[in-house]
Amino acid sequence: MRGSMLKIKEACCKRMWIEIDKFKKKEISPKYGTYLSTIWYEEQTRTYHLLSMKFPDCCGGIPIAFCPFCGAKLPPPLDPEDTIMKEYGEDYVRYNFEPEYKSLPKKIRKEFDTDKWWKKRGL
Repeated sequence: MRGSMLKIKEACCKRMWIEIDKFKKKEISPKYGTYLSTIWYEEQTRTYHLLSMKFPDCCGGIPIAFCPFCGAKLPPPLDPEDTIMKEYGEDYVRYNFEPEYKSLPKKIRKEFDTDKWWKKRGL
């Protein structure tokens, strides 16, 4: 899971941004030893998640479509694979280990590891 790059002005409400920021900072309750927030934002796919499981190095979550605080509809998640296939062709599949598939050049692949790819395209 990558950290959030969401800025306060991009969030639907201040409370949502605070919760996402707490999760990004891995703020822990001193009393219970659990995260203070259960909401995180995945910048690469523009997905908001509600924490359902915590593993040692990652988390499992359920994507949410509405803000639990203000009720605003959240933007739909995006899949970088769709854009990669559309712009670079079917030969480029990031997560496929089949030898007939090509790897994207590092510079292009790096763009798809953050929110730059969808912001650049106005999605």
